[in-house]
Amino acid sequence: MEVVLEALESSLIIVLGRDDNPVGCGVLIDSVHLLTCAHVVNVALGRGEEEKGRPDESSRLKIRFHGSPGSDPIMARIALEEDSWRDAPVGPKGDQDQCLLCIDGPLPSGVTAPRLLKLNRPSGHSVRVAGYPETWAGGDSAKAEIVMVDGRGLLLLRPDSATAVIAGARKPSVLTGWRAGVQG
Repeated sequence: MEVVLEALESSLIIVLGRDDNPVGCGVLIDSVHLLTCAHVVNVALGRGEEEKGRPDESSRLKIRFHGSPGSDPIMARIALEEDSWRDAPVGPKGDQDQCLLCIDGPLPSGVTAPRLLKLNRPSGHSVRVAGYPETWAGGDSAKAEIVMVDGRGLLLLRPDSATAVIAGARKPSVLTGWRAGVQG
């Protein structure tokens, strides 16, 4: 389990707002790309949480890696690929509220991308979810079991009875089929 937690912490990013406080999180998916939610990017850029439309290509935001707390923030931008932005909130197809970011610069020492899995039958698998609730700048994570996948591809999670649910989150966390995670 320690290896899984280290991989999670190494690949987890903290998206910072203009005041350098956490506004959300995301995950490193390869050596350059990060996956987060569009509403998180909106807040980081000072836009309305559910503001529609891709931000300007020149927009940059600060990120920090959870596993490298002493490192300086790194700048990131929205990837140029056409499908790298999907407006918030999550819609009826479950394919919205997503943003693919690119890192402007090298990764901090010791940071590696996680091994990504696509589960054909995710029900019954254990996962860890992580986030940065408004009330706690240190971040939080919880173990959960995947109960089912709905018709939109969203996962219904049952928190582990021994693990507290991420406290203070404004919205329930949902994951879609290709969103990244670390299986425990």
